[in-house]
Amino acid sequence: MKKILIAEDEFITSNELKNHLIKLGYTKIEAAFDNAETIQKVESFRPELILMDINMGKGVGPDVVDGIDIATIIRLNHDVPIIYVTAYADNDTIKRAKLTEPYAYILKPFNERELGIAIDIALYKYESEKKLAEANKKLEEMNKIKDKFFSIVAHDLKSPFSGLIGISDMLIQKHSSLDSQKILKSITLINSTAKHTYNLLENLLTWSRIQINKVPFEPRLHKIQNIVQDVEMLAHYSGGDKKGIVIKHDIEPEDVEVCIDRNMIHTVYRNLISNAIKFTATGNTITIGYRLYKEEDKLLCFVKDEGVGMDQTEQEKIFKLDQPFSKKGLEGERGTGLGLVLCKEFVEKNGGKIWVESSKGNGSTFYFTLKKKKL
Repeated sequence: MKKILIAEDEFITSNELKNHLIKLGYTKIEAAFDNAETIQKVESFRPELILMDINMGKGVGPDVVDGIDIATIIRLNHDVPIIYVTAYADNDTIKRAKLTEPYAYILKPFNERELGIAIDIALYKYESEKKLAEANKKLEEMNKIKDKFFSIVAHDLKSPFSGLIGISDMLIQKHSSLDSQKILKSITLINSTAKHTYNLLENLLTWSRIQINKVPFEPRLHKIQNIVQDVEMLAHYSGGDKKGIVIKHDIEPEDVEVCIDRNMIHTVYRNLISNAIKFTATGNTITIGYRLYKEEDKLLCFVKDEGVGMDQTEQEKIFKLDQPFSKKGLEGERGTGLGLVLCKEFVEKNGGKIWVESSKGNGSTFYFTLKKKKL
């Protein structure tokens, strides 16, 4: 049942309103008898509807002359519907009252039925406006997502394809005059670009399916060490060995199961490893693993690199799709940040949190938590 505050300086009228409200089924009711008390009750009682005497104007100061002024103050700081209650009002007062966007206006004397109807309509109008505001906010967010989607399609997919076409055209036209080393170099570049573009496309399609709730969530008990070792092996083939990066795992203990969607967490580890390889130089190390977390029911997973690191400004952007963040890898690899956005969504879907600890020139460690279960 909704909480209602009666702001009325006449005790008899206030008591009459309270009795009517009780008969209408409202039991959470409080009364305020001047404007200062009204503000105090709004803060402490947190009403969901206010019945405001339009002529009340005591207890705040010379700038507050009536209930309209106090309603204006309340609406600036609190999202609560207000119904004005008064015995009379001139045209100027009514015009001022309209500017505060009240949800109803009841003239004294009033009957119980009129009061009930006014409250029902006011609450219905308020809830409708609230839902509309939430829908508009969601629409704005979806428009931002749509803009980012087309930006990725238009630029980040178009760019590598242009490169692939350019290199392949050159090979077709000049293959007979190129030595084997130049041909091998061109083929290697085509292969690397194709793999990068495929990974981007895979992330893009996965992210798109998430937005329309088409990605199934199927949590099961899995040994986390199996996922770590699987992703570690993939990392060697997907660029780690080629760049001469040392990739190792650090898992403790081994007899731990986690309740997760395996595909999602595999994707999280894979994207974090791919990101680490991109920003780690030859000869440096990337470590993938997990530890028992300070909270007994959770596991702390991590991917640690000795790469270029990030400053605070970069760290604040990496998990946000609406803030453009693109940084080239050490070999010119381009990124959209979409992989890290996916990581955040998948980790949170599995009931965990993800964050990064990093500093410029000192590498990065990405952490995320998972719910664990011992065998």
